[in-house]
Amino acid sequence: MSGQRKLKQVWTVGRLLEKSRGYLEDKGVEGARLSVELLLSHALGCERIQLYTSFEQPVPELVVARFRELVKLRAEQVPVGYLTGKAYFYSLEFSVNPDVLIPRPETELLVEQMINICRTSHFANPGILEIGTGSGCVAIALAKNLPHAEVVATDISGSALAVAKDNAQKHKLGERIRFVQGDLFEALSEEGKRPGGFDFIVSNPPYISPEEIPDLPREVREYEPRVALLGRDEALAVHRRIVDGAEGYLAERGKLLMELGHEQAQAARGLLEQSGYLSEVRTVRDLQGHERVVIGEKKA
Repeated sequence: MSGQRKLKQVWTVGRLLEKSRGYLEDKGVEGARLSVELLLSHALGCERIQLYTSFEQPVPELVVARFRELVKLRAEQVPVGYLTGKAYFYSLEFSVNPDVLIPRPETELLVEQMINICRTSHFANPGILEIGTGSGCVAIALAKNLPHAEVVATDISGSALAVAKDNAQKHKLGERIRFVQGDLFEALSEEGKRPGGFDFIVSNPPYISPEEIPDLPREVREYEPRVALLGRDEALAVHRRIVDGAEGYLAERGKLLMELGHEQAQAARGLLEQSGYLSEVRTVRDLQGHERVVIGEKKA
């Protein structure tokens, strides 16, 4: 009947996912399917896995509108973690915002190596110092898996530390981790030094050189904090400063572990070997075969 009102289109979970995936693919967004699943589950307030059993479920108009706004932002390469306010690392959920880097899966190797060394070396209560904690993901994952560890985490950014402290509280580790603000070791006063030194100093420092910035993906280049990405005048500038400063904070036979970027292993090994106080220098490869972590031990 001509006067009959046209029925509104009903959007189901399945149709929204399919339509939005195609839209993001057309915009050149990598991982479009994963993006729309994470954004829709966030808009619906459900777990992502629940979407797979709800393809025919109608989605309320308000949720559809909110989801579309998120998809439009994702098409502008805004990272999913900043849109949902959360990311996952070492099987733990973390709150994230533009004040901190979104945790990367490759950084889990740093945590894995620390845990393996602690457990095989039979440390009763290892002292761990993390330099540049960001969201707190490394310090929190270590504290969670090493219940007798004493953990101190530093960052130059007060905003980042606020995120890290909130994440520690979320995981009920607020009393186990001491967060302090400052540039590298300047965060630790003389009183803040651990008697005998730290058994481990661990860091995922910035390792992008200024020349590499234009080649980074747009979602990293335009949205993630430069201070956590850029190694100042050279890619390993912060690594160099950590090596220069760590001697006075490491215990005898204490270990320094740092994450690396691609093709930086040889230069990083050189930094540690030429320090004069580190030995047993080695690198560890990630699942892609890249030398991702460099490790050195303080001489006795």
